Amino acid sequence: VMSSKMITGNELRHPNYYETFRHIESENIEFEKGLGLIENAIIDQHFVIRSRHNRLITAVIENPETPGIGIDESTAILVKGNQAEVVGDSQVLVFRNKKNPRNNNGIKLRTRNLIIDIYLPGEKFRIK
Repeated sequence: VMSSKMITGNELRHPNYYETFRHIESENIEFEKGLGLIENAIIDQHFVIRSRHNRLITAVIENPETPGIGIDESTAILVKGNQAEVVGDSQVLVFRNKKNPRNNNGIKLRTRNLIIDIYLPGEKFRIK
């Protein structure tokens, strides 16, 4: 499944490519338009195995109205309406930032009360 807003993996502030983001910084994440099968969440893939936490955390801090869903390899979500079920072999992490972001030093991001839920195969969760 691909969301409307997809993370490319390129860091705008750091042009040398690394598989993971080394920082949680403002205006560092690049998005491209996805297929739009899910419009009310940001999806990231190969999530746990490739340690992509920092880039999805950055995305939800800068887009507090949109949950971030990290789906690991050999794993998927089946979506019906506003509910998703985890299928496959690994985990799905859902990040929610219900507070507005706060900048510190103009570049580094901070937030409070970031919610992280980890789901296993067979478990269900509401997307929005």
